[in-house]
Amino acid sequence: MLNVFMTARLLGSTKKPRYAGQELRVWLCYDPADPYAVQLNFVAGGGKRIGWLFSRDLLAAGLTGRAGDGDVRITGLDDTVEIALSSPDGVARLEFSRADLERGIDESETLVPIGTESAAFDWDHEIGLLGRGAA
Repeated sequence: MLNVFMTARLLGSTKKPRYAGQELRVWLCYDPADPYAVQLNFVAGGGKRIGWLFSRDLLAAGLTGRAGDGDVRITGLDDTVEIALSSPDGVARLEFSRADLERGIDESETLVPIGTESAAFDWDHEIGLLGRGAA
């Protein structure tokens, strides 16, 4: 398990607009057992821990432009990257240093290089799981 710690600035939140501008301690997690995903974790106002799981490829694509059209939208700017997280409870926009997110992607690639994720799966086992309960 990989944890890369960084700081993000809250650009805005529909649920807690008064926290705009606040810096948050964030940790980017990568687990080789789930090689396609990364998770951003942070503690929101009131001490509530929040985690967002999404595609590592989505994060990598967003470092250099716009990526995502669902609950996670990423926009790479010059030295920063904006990540918008949407849920039924509202939307939060976070600004990260591009270098911090690049470091997270680079460190995850030392564990599982991008493009080799499927090698981590026992496909026969996975297909067997799909057949369970079918009859």
